[in-house]
This record gives sequence, structure tokens and C-alpha cells, in this order.
Amino acid sequence: MSARVGRGRSSLIAAAALVGALAACDNSTGTTDNPTPGINQLVPAEVEQGTGSQSLAIAGSDFVATSVVRVNGADRPTTVTSSLAISAVLSAADIGTAGTLQIVVVNPPPGGGTSNVAQLVVRAHANPVPVITGSAPAFLTAGSSGDTVTIHGTGFIEQSSVMVGFAAHSGVTYVSPTELRVAFADSEVASSSTINLRVFNPAPGGGTSSVVGFEIRGPAPTLTALGESQTTAGQSQYVLRVTGTGFVKNSAVRFNAALRPTTFVNATTLDVTLGAGDLQAAGTFTITVATPTPGGGTSNALTLEVVNGVPTITLLPSQGAHAGRPGFSLAVHGTAFVQGSTVYWNGGARSTQYISGSRLVAEISAADVASPGTAQITVVTPAPGGGTSAPAVMTVRAVPAATATSTRAVQLFGRDLAPDDQRGLIFLSIAASAPLDANSVVALDPDSGNVTQRVFVGAGPSRVARSGDGQFIYVGLDGASAVRRVDLATFTAGLQWSLPAGEVAGEIKVVPGHARSVAVSRQSPCCSPPLDGVTIYDDGLPRPQSSPGHTGGNRIEFLDKPDTLYGYNNAHTGFEFFTISIDADGARHAFVTGGLIAGFYTQITGGAGRIYGTDGSIVDAERRVKVGAFPTGAASMTVDPELGRAFMLVDAGIAVYDLNNYQLLGTVPVSGFVLDHPALAYPHLVHWGSDGVAFLDTDQVFLVRSPLFAP
Repeated sequence: MSARVGRGRSSLIAAAALVGALAACDNSTGTTDNPTPGINQLVPAEVEQGTGSQSLAIAGSDFVATSVVRVNGADRPTTVTSSLAISAVLSAADIGTAGTLQIVVVNPPPGGGTSNVAQLVVRAHANPVPVITGSAPAFLTAGSSGDTVTIHGTGFIEQSSVMVGFAAHSGVTYVSPTELRVAFADSEVASSSTINLRVFNPAPGGGTSSVVGFEIRGPAPTLTALGESQTTAGQSQYVLRVTGTGFVKNSAVRFNAALRPTTFVNATTLDVTLGAGDLQAAGTFTITVATPTPGGGTSNALTLEVVNGVPTITLLPSQGAHAGRPGFSLAVHGTAFVQGSTVYWNGGARSTQYISGSRLVAEISAADVASPGTAQITVVTPAPGGGTSAPAVMTVRAVPAATATSTRAVQLFGRDLAPDDQRGLIFLSIAASAPLDANSVVALDPDSGNVTQRVFVGAGPSRVARSGDGQFIYVGLDGASAVRRVDLATFTAGLQWSLPAGEVAGEIKVVPGHARSVAVSRQSPCCSPPLDGVTIYDDGLPRPQSSPGHTGGNRIEFLDKPDTLYGYNNAHTGFEFFTISIDADGARHAFVTGGLIAGFYTQITGGAGRIYGTDGSIVDAERRVKVGAFPTGAASMTVDPELGRAFMLVDAGIAVYDLNNYQLLGTVPVSGFVLDHPALAYPHLVHWGSDGVAFLDTDQVFLVRSPLFAP
């Protein structure tokens, strides 16, 4: 039998004894098979990651001279000390990663075999806590390009990250345990600032260094020139170009030492925006550039001279006054108004209040309007600069009699109407339930009361809108959830487009100067509040952006500009007034203002810069300010700024008010009509011809003429 070295011995046997034991296995019968080895202990039991190649001692049994140690299935250089002791050399790669190594000893044939598996733990290397000792350069100059900062310290590793503020920087390069490099992008050094730098090492161990402040120092700015050394007072906004040197992203222009909104163009150019408050009066003002610390400073000063411009009058909200009536406050809209601008009435100065660079209010006395005639309205602005505006004309008329010249009630089941003074007609949409001309648009001659033309348009026609050039009538089709266009030259129904399912055109307004584009207030009658938003359609194609629904403006009105629509929410207690911006993308709320108009069922109409609510409210639309109120509300109303009158449908008939002092001029009675406000949510009062007013009842259109409706 072969001799075996016993298992379980606790000490290693000398190499010579092992050789003697192996020799003793030889007998006269031949070579004995190798035994199967066993592993009892690894020394060391675990190693640290990344410490390079090292020796591993193994205590066990039945090792032979040709035994080999395998690590994770791969042979390693092996030294056999005895049948109980063996060692191997672990490579740097073996212990380069934390984890567990599978260790076995293999005895070759004959016989032989593989030992049990012993696991060697590769313990994760504990990263050091980094320390920052300095940087090179010590600071960067704001506005520089391609800057790299070397951070000096200790404990840096390949996995170190540099924190700028609380975010890890992407441009970090590991150089050595004492050096890291950070490449800053131009945008990171565009402004003067102090940034907090830290170095972070991940676990195991590791940690974060203390915070070190690193300065991006702004250069000292200098000012060499202004784009203009002179501008005019009274502007609502003015952009001044400033040139010089040493400008950085957070350099700012000071106007008389006060910071103003500044746009950085480049290192030699800034644009500063001056507001109405800066330019409301003439004067000489200093312009400087300031760059905040670190570094930075304030530049030399240059002067900007603000002189008064020549004023212009763009419109009067009312161009008509009434002889023998009380005086009033005259609102004048225009440009280049300043503190000191004065309104003149027929060459005489009037007490004037400066509101803004585009608004003045002058006090007109009862004596000024005592007799019929015309008044030349001018604005005079004093020097420096200044001058006198071109005149606007206001006509003072005698107050006509509040009597009806004629009253006609035509049996028509109209839903909405639009006058066409060019053709001497009134166009009406006729209800689906009408006994005659159902689902049509008809042309009514108001002089004779006869329908002269009719065209079938589709299911449930409702709201109508006429283009300003007289090309088209647009009509909402409630029964079809659609809008259709009628060509007025041929009086034929043309283009029709669909609204989203279940929606109707609650209001249609043609974009000023764009006969093929309309704003549609889309509404869902099933819901409260019903508004689904305002959409602009061009030849039936919707622009992508609609204004918000739910509590947006379900009553809408253009004034004179195609880029601004005004709205009012009469279906929700918010009762907001909306300024809706219109552009190529569509419609969006620019401003939402409360407290200007109020009430459910309140409608709005507009003219000469103002929006009027049937609750009596009068709003300067551009400024979003309530400027007055009529003493009572109405079911429907329309205004004529040229006459200086407002026409209101009230219980007693048609009340006519002065647009200047908001006082009643008279009421024209209308027989055969009883106003039912809830039933007549849209009585649709319109002014036609020189002296006519028309409105709808449930099954009639009333045509009333009166001297009070005429010039």
C-alpha cells in the first residue's frame, strides 16, 4: 500500500521531509497514484484590492511535488513546501477588483484530483479623503476662453470628481494623487462670481474635501460710446446700445446710477432697456456700466440727453360731443407725450393730466361745448425739442330728439345679424326652427323690410361676422359643429370647416385687415363653464396654439390691431378681462386682469381703443384700466365713436349715452318689444345706415330709426 501523509495537521512540514515521504511511497510493485489534495487554511484569509501581486500560502494535505494552485480556474506559479504546505503567486489582476476568488489545488494524474474550494476575499480598497491645498491659476478672468484650472492636493484617485457648487463637473482629468485638472466651458466663466469647489472620492472610504472658493474675476469695464447720445422723451420703451471694453455676462448698465435691464451682446457691446419712467421728461442723464465683484467695478460715465419729441395724436375714443351738455374729461391717445405736454382746444390750453407716454386727459368745460361746431384738438410739448401735434377734430352737435322716426318689426327667426352699410343691407342667420328660410343666411333691406337674398348654409346657423372689406360673412353652424363662409359678391355658401365634436362657435370675429382669418370662441354647450379656448382659423385651417379654455375669454372683440384680441369671461365668477396675443402660432393669453367688467350674461363691444361691457363698464383696452362707467347696464349695446354715442337696449327702449361724460342723451321707445334678459342673452343691437338701429327678438327683427341715432 502507498503511504499517505495524514490530514488535519496544523503545522507546515519541511520540504526535505516531504521529499522523503514521497520517496517512501515507492515499492517493488511500481509508482503509487497521486492522492487528492485538500485545503484547510489560506494565509492571508483576505487581501486588499489593488495592492499588486503577492504570495498566498495554503495549509492542507496530500500536496505533491507537481501540485498546482488554481485561481478562478487559472493556474498560478506554485511552490510546494511539503505535503501539508504550498504557496502560489497571485497576480495584480487577480486582486484588482473587490470580490471573492475561488482557490483550489490540483494534483495531476496518475490518480490526483482537485481539492475542495477555498474562497479568498478581495477586500475593497478604502479610498482616502481628498484635500485641496491650492489651484493654478489662483483665479480666472471672466469672459476668457478655454480655461483649465489645476487643483493641487492629496488623496486624489482616478474616480475623484470635482464638485462645482453641488453638481459634478464633466470636464475633470485625473493626473496624479496630488493633481486634478478641470476644463471650464466659456459659458461657465462668462460672469464674475465666486464658485465653490470640492473634490469628492466615492466609497469605500472616500469622502468630500472642504470647500474652497474660486474666483471668476470680472475685468474693469470701460465705456467708449453710446449708440445715440440723444433720444426723445415720452417713449414707452427705448433700447440704447452701449459700447466699450471689459463687458461680461453680468455687467449691467446704470441710468443715473440705477441699474436697468441689460442684454449682454459681447465683450464690447451691451443693450440697455429704458422704460417710460426714465423717459417721461427731458433732461441729461449719466450712463455707466457696472460689473459686480470679484474684480469688476464701475466704468467712466457718458451722458444721454433726453429731449422732448414732437407729439402725435393717434385717436380720440370719442370724436363727437354734444352742445349744451356738461363738460368732461377728454382722453387723448398718442405718442411722445411727456410731463408738461398740454392739450389745446381750438388753440387754448386746457388743464391736462399726464397718464403715460401714450395717454393724456384734458378737462373740457361746459363752455367749450356750449354751441355746435368743430374743435381742433392738438397737443403741445415744450422745449427742449417738443412741438405741436397735427390736429384731431371733435365735432360738437346739438342733441337730436329722442323720438322714433319709424319702427318696423319683421317676422324673422334670426339668431344673429351684421349690418353692411356698403350694400345697404343687414345679414341675418335664420334659426333651424324657423317656418321660412330655416338654416339660411338672408339679406334684409332695412328700408323696405324685405328679404332680398337667401342662401342655405347648413344645420343650426347662429353667430355671424362680416369681414371689414365686405367680402365675406362667416356663420357658426351649431347643428354641425362647424363654421361656414358666405361669399357676399355672389351670395353663395362656400368653405365649411369642422370644430371639435360637440363644440359650437360661441363668438366669431374677423381678424382686422385679414378677410380670410377669423377668431372663434369655441364652446361646449353641455358644460359649465363652456369655453374650450379661442382658435385662429385661416381659410378654415387652425393655427396650432389656442388660448386656454375653461375660464378664458368666451366673449371676444378686436379693436384696430390684428395682433391683439380682447376677451371677457362671463360664464365664471372670476369675470376676468383677457388680452389675447395673436401671432403666426395662434392665440395665447398675454394678460389676465380682474375687476374691470363683471356679471353673467355681460357682453362686450369695442371701438376707438376702448372695450365696453353691457354691465356699464368702460375699459382702456391697451392699458387694462377701467376709465369710467355708464350709470346703468343693458341687454346689448353698440358704440359709434365718430358720433360720440353709445346705444343700449334697455327695458324702456333704446337708450343713447354720451361717450364723453357717460350721461344719458335720451331714450327712444320701441313698441311691441318686451326685454327678457335671460331669454335674450344675445339681443344683438347694431347701428345701420345714418340713423338706424336693429336688434333681434325671439321671432322678429326690429328696425328703428331716430334723429338721436343720426349725426
